[in-house]
Amino acid sequence: MFPFRGYEFSKEDKEQLLKTGNLGKVVELADPMTGEMKKCLVSVDRLTNEIEAMPVDKIFIKKPHRQDRAFDERDRYPERRRRGTW
Repeated sequence: MFPFRGYEFSKEDKEQLLKTGNLGKVVELADPMTGEMKKCLVSVDRLTNEIEAMPVDKIFIKKPHRQDRAFDERDRYPERRRRGTW
């Protein structure tokens, strides 16, 4: 396999990409426009089988929003749950 944006895949990396579709770790890749090294996640596109990379600083994971307020109270007062007062 050829180097991808300056990163040479190891045998374990190739096996991981074929098995799961993603590399499973963050790697340093060269930005194609600027040549700057950036930390990225690497995966294989399911439709085209091309290797894709997403810079870590562009990824946003939204915090889960709890809609059940009673859930917090159940966590705070586990003895009430044991007594069956919920």
